[in-house]
Amino acid sequence: MGADFSGLGNPLFLLKGGIFIVLLLAASVIDIKKRIIPDTICLFIAFTGLICFEPVKLFGVLAAMPLLLAAFVWGGLGGGDIKLMAAAGFVLGFRGGMAV
Repeated sequence: MGADFSGLGNPLFLLKGGIFIVLLLAASVIDIKKRIIPDTICLFIAFTGLICFEPVKLFGVLAAMPLLLAAFVWGGLGGGDIKLMAAAGFVLGFRGGMAV
């Protein structure tokens, strides 16, 4: 039940991870400077999930549901946070998205 590292020897898997990290860093820097996460970064992160795509990873979008509910109940979260979480969940899958 641990993490799946079976794709580590696959160059596409490494490319996907590298692009994902760079886009997350870009989202962080922009969020710190401008207090907004651009939709284009969220879309690029979601497109990164198409590299080495597995249909089961679609359930990762559900990892954003707690953030969506929190935004409705308490407020204080912008839509960018929720979109970023949904895109990251798509890349990481449900278990990875929930771990984040």
